[in-house]
Amino acid sequence: MSHKKFKFETIELKANTQPAKKLIVMLHGFGQNAETMRPAAERLHRKIPEADILIVEGFHKIIPDKKTQKRFRIEGGADKNLRSWFNWRIDAKAKASLDVMFNRSVEISFLNKMIDQELEKRNLTPKDLGLFGFSLGGGVSLYASQARTKDQEVGAVVGHSSAFYGALSSPKSKPETLLIFGEADTLIPYRSKKTRNPLKSLFNVYSMSHQNTARSLTKQGIPLTQVIYPKLKHQTSDRSIDSAARFFRQHLKL
Repeated sequence: MSHKKFKFETIELKANTQPAKKLIVMLHGFGQNAETMRPAAERLHRKIPEADILIVEGFHKIIPDKKTQKRFRIEGGADKNLRSWFNWRIDAKAKASLDVMFNRSVEISFLNKMIDQELEKRNLTPKDLGLFGFSLGGGVSLYASQARTKDQEVGAVVGHSSAFYGALSSPKSKPETLLIFGEADTLIPYRSKKTRNPLKSLFNVYSMSHQNTARSLTKQGIPLTQVIYPKLKHQTSDRSIDSAARFFRQHLKL
């Protein structure tokens, strides 16, 4: 699919004073949409009023089957605006996963291109950019930031309740990164399940868990900060958004 077929649709929260000093781009999770991120964005904006915040809508509309609805705890249907960052057809899942792991997904390339245009419109540099992603959006934020060249490295990245494999990719840049996670998350577990089966152990390295994500990022040499909330489930909270705001203020130099 070519870039021309993607739409860059956003909800924008403008900085209290213009021109904006910083830009923060927020990406939602699988089966959600830009509007579902608005409450978190509004709280973040109250903490960082100097920044424009763009909530980006996933590029692909999805109608999940019953198994996917149950796994991701979403309500599907043709009348729902459920979005994903990748073309989530069953036969496309493996290809999408490999493309992302190699940092050559057309969606990620398109996202970075559009973000650069948004920075240029505001006369800002990549160091003025913060990326925040929740769940699948967090994984996209992590990959998109590392797909950028060193001279285009972003100021700060936050992956909230998200997963990252990274084992087959080599980061082009290594931005300051924060992982926020809840130990009560049952969708992406905190730990991978232990097994004595050698084959299962091998695949556990690539399974979704917070510990595997942190391990992969550390192995890639990403400067990593972690904030863990013992009772937090697969969701944002006032405290977790406050943690993201503090991280952005520190590394975007506000």
